[in-house]
Amino acid sequence: MSGFWVLSIGGAAIGMTLLFLDPVTDVTECPNYGGNGNASVFVNEEWDLLFPSLLLAWMLLITVEQLLPPTWRGRANGAVVARGVTALLIAVIASCCGGGRLLTLCH
Repeated sequence: MSGFWVLSIGGAAIGMTLLFLDPVTDVTECPNYGGNGNASVFVNEEWDLLFPSLLLAWMLLITVEQLLPPTWRGRANGAVVARGVTALLIAVIASCCGGGRLLTLCH
């Protein structure tokens, strides 16, 4: 788990946040279905800005974790770099494919 703590704990926290917020997951459930314009997938429209900020903060924290000295202790540099790139790539894919699709659902 060395180097993947923020990835796993942050991913679980984002998942729990989404369960708590209960966003719209189907186009037919959008408030503007059948019309035009923009609508929020969340009940509180402030989350349209807060949720992407949360995803960006998660990716930033993953990057910071990979740069911490304890992450590098006693390991070959190639393995550390591969682990860091993998952790960040997983977070970017999850944020863009999951979060991006969710945020553009009702627009």
